[in-house]
Amino acid sequence: MSWITLSLILISVLLNASAQVFLRKAASGLGYQAMQLDHLVATFTALAINPFLLIGMCCYVLSIGIWIGVLARIEVSIAYPFLSIGYLVVMAAGFFFLGENVTLLRVAGVILICAGLICISQSA
Repeated sequence: MSWITLSLILISVLLNASAQVFLRKAASGLGYQAMQLDHLVATFTALAINPFLLIGMCCYVLSIGIWIGVLARIEVSIAYPFLSIGYLVVMAAGFFFLGENVTLLRVAGVILICAGLICISQSA
């Protein structure tokens, strides 16, 4: 796998993970009742004017565009496991930027996932 392809993969994964963080930030103020039928109009109105939603959606669009470029270069069975890096990025971003609780068990699980990625990438 070339450095260009690996760079495209990492950029796409980082954009995808960033999208998750921005969408979480957009949703964080909505509360539990946001998806109940009698609150849907207010929820969609609040989201429509939320800049974090727009940023998150833009990150997704860019991520998909780059990902298509990745899939044009390598097999999906090699590229797709790299998305697991997103677990690590999202966990760290959740902890540092959103104040989420990260337990030792969660960290161990992400390390196991990333270890699997290393095994898979060795076949590329």
